[in-house]
Amino acid sequence: MGADVAPCSRANPNAYVGTDGYLHIVAQRTADGTYTLARLKSQGPFSFQYGRFEMRAHVSEAQGLWPAGWLMGNNITTVGWPACGEQDVLERVNAARTPDWNEGSIHGTGFTGNSGLGTIFNFPAGQTAADWHIYGMIWATGKMPTT
Repeated sequence: MGADVAPCSRANPNAYVGTDGYLHIVAQRTADGTYTLARLKSQGPFSFQYGRFEMRAHVSEAQGLWPAGWLMGNNITTVGWPACGEQDVLERVNAARTPDWNEGSIHGTGFTGNSGLGTIFNFPAGQTAADWHIYGMIWATGKMPTT
């Protein structure tokens, strides 16, 4: 965090811990119309195999955005993608549908793009992705259900 390479600015960061104690990741439009957003990586200091990963988030409802929370294999620098594996805990391309939705999936060698393994979650009536929700994925031997 804290890049000062244009269009990013330490004075107006895209990711910060607010006075509310929550991590905020905010898309910003610059004066020239460019959008900036944070990319947060835990590669190196944090790694796990098997268990439950959860995140609490609300996502933008706008057309053209691609909000996502995902995990990549620690070996991405040596084997590349998709061999390192990818776990999409929450992902949505473009605006809300009726009912509103989010998707969870996994990708790896032989199962990427439309051939990836995943599921679409439709929110109950009256709920949207713009509300706060807890998204999770359980990684166990031989299975990976989303919650």
